[in-house]
Amino acid sequence: MKKIVIWTDTKTSPAVIHQFEHCLQKLNTLFTVQSTAPDAQQFQGCIYLKTDFNKSESSNILQFFEQSKPIVTLQAGAQPIAEILREHSQLISIASNTHKEIKNIEMIECPEDDFITDRYTKLLSTTIREDKSEITESAKKGLWLICKELVEMA
Repeated sequence: MKKIVIWTDTKTSPAVIHQFEHCLQKLNTLFTVQSTAPDAQQFQGCIYLKTDFNKSESSNILQFFEQSKPIVTLQAGAQPIAEILREHSQLISIASNTHKEIKNIEMIECPEDDFITDRYTKLLSTTIREDKSEITESAKKGLWLICKELVEMA
């Protein structure tokens, strides 16, 4: 059975964490929630919900990439994670509130009920904020879709 890690911090909204837990339960997927850096060998995928990216976590992100395991990230984590992975890809696509390109990172405008998948890096991103205290119906739809894709890719 697939096992996913939800990597979070104290600033992540409980509502966001709960919505991911709910989606993974509906998909009959094992998961664990933790604030410490996960060991990629123990999991088939990662949901990165941290609001403050720490450069010391780069090696953990790279472990998931090197083992060809998918990573889901919301708004705050998308660009820092793409910056880690861009040396391994000519162009990485991530979700953004506006369309622009910065040094091999294409930021694609994306509503919160959808997500962007970069197939090469297996990075799935959405514009939903990690600190969102209330989850709208469109955000629930987006989180459900990104969870389904994560489990399929794992």
